[in-house]
Amino acid sequence: MRVIVRSGRRLLGRGALTGLLAASAVIGTTAGTASAGTGQVFVVAHRGDTDDDPESTLPAFEDAIDAGADGIEFDVRYTRNGTAVAMHDATVGSTTNCTGSVASLTFTKLEKCDAGSWFGPAFAGTKVPTVNHSLLYIAKRSSTVKVFLHIKTKLTQSQANNLMKTVKADGMAGQVIFVVENDPNGHKLHNAGVPHDDLARMVHSAADWQRDYAILVPYGDADDTGLVTRALVAAAVSAGKLVLPVQGEPASLTQIITDGANGVYVNDLHAAMATLTADGLR
Repeated sequence: MRVIVRSGRRLLGRGALTGLLAASAVIGTTAGTASAGTGQVFVVAHRGDTDDDPESTLPAFEDAIDAGADGIEFDVRYTRNGTAVAMHDATVGSTTNCTGSVASLTFTKLEKCDAGSWFGPAFAGTKVPTVNHSLLYIAKRSSTVKVFLHIKTKLTQSQANNLMKTVKADGMAGQVIFVVENDPNGHKLHNAGVPHDDLARMVHSAADWQRDYAILVPYGDADDTGLVTRALVAAAVSAGKLVLPVQGEPASLTQIITDGANGVYVNDLHAAMATLTADGLR
């Protein structure tokens, strides 16, 4: 049976990805990638299992674990009264039946919003989860899956301290990776006690590849053709970093593996897992 990788540029059949990855070194990191030579790709479910569930909700997190993802990513924003919640957009209109920005709503108001009906009637009444509730929910279902908290706001030192306290209180120390867009947030989290190896940096430009983080997440528009190149990926992987380009932003799964990345943020979890498994990369 021929396994196809979705790509706007080309298609690869079974065996092609295996040969491509074999040419690159897969470096083990504290984020949980396989040790060198095993040929395994570290898979992060971007916003959970969005194939089957509304994004960034508890059902999406549970199904991502069941599907075998190594990590689950969701975004962190703050409500008006300072509650950290899982929400990608700054506004709530695209994924709930409410309107307004996350920052303008109290959590009391936000928790009354329906975050599931837009996806399908079976999910009516699904709530926007807090970060604390999300971590507790995931911890009960897996002691190994990594949770990538993508910080989407400018943190105060107090907020950074409280995030780390939450992680520790939930028994998730060492299981949570903090993903930042800028160095000030990284510094605040490090000051709060987050180890260097548990900090990841979003990569939006060639210069960002040089940042001193254990994990790099290249992400940009589809026309950012120079953002993920074999040379940049190889240098980062050789330095012991975990490189997690986002499937489709800007690279397809095909391009990600071709370029030698040792991990991937997947937007189409089941198709990606099937392809990687068929090619011996899982």
